Amino acid sequence: MTNEAVFKTEKKPIVASPLPKVAVRLIVTGVVLLALTVSGVSIFPLIAPLLFVSGFGLLLMTPANNSTSAEPSNWSFLAAPGAMLVALGAMITVLNLIGHPEAFSYLWTVLPITFTAGMMHARRFESGHPIHINGARVIRVLSIIGVSMGVIFELFVFETFGRWWPLILIGYGVYLLFSRRDAAETS
Repeated sequence: MTNEAVFKTEKKPIVASPLPKVAVRLIVTGVVLLALTVSGVSIFPLIAPLLFVSGFGLLLMTPANNSTSAEPSNWSFLAAPGAMLVALGAMITVLNLIGHPEAFSYLWTVLPITFTAGMMHARRFESGHPIHINGARVIRVLSIIGVSMGVIFELFVFETFGRWWPLILIGYGVYLLFSRRDAAETS
């Protein structure tokens, strides 16, 4: 053999390119959007609050989610407004989807609840912080206020249940009456 370079040929492993998967996804997405456009359905009003409001909220929550007890982030406090924005985007989307935007008149209580939960999440490594005790109280009180307002608004203002709400009250009363008797008999 001489000092000439010996060329070896190796078989390269065939690696599947991700390009066909991306192309198929783009084609399917395009077909779906074309079908929606031709049928006159506009999907943007439904997706926009999730993309822009909730998406921005998720970005704000990222530093708190990535922090650890050994390495807490200085930006963890952004979890509170981030959680509130995620809830707001989801709420707007759902209310637009079901066509009942007036329900926001009592659903606003979800926003301070999620803000408080975000503060608790940001301080999750500080077990002695007062936000954990006070935050649980705030969440409980605002939940009770929100549910009470929801019942009042849906029954009396929006008349969602119409003539059926007296029957619902009677049925719930009968349920409570018999559930107490069952509890008293088993004691």
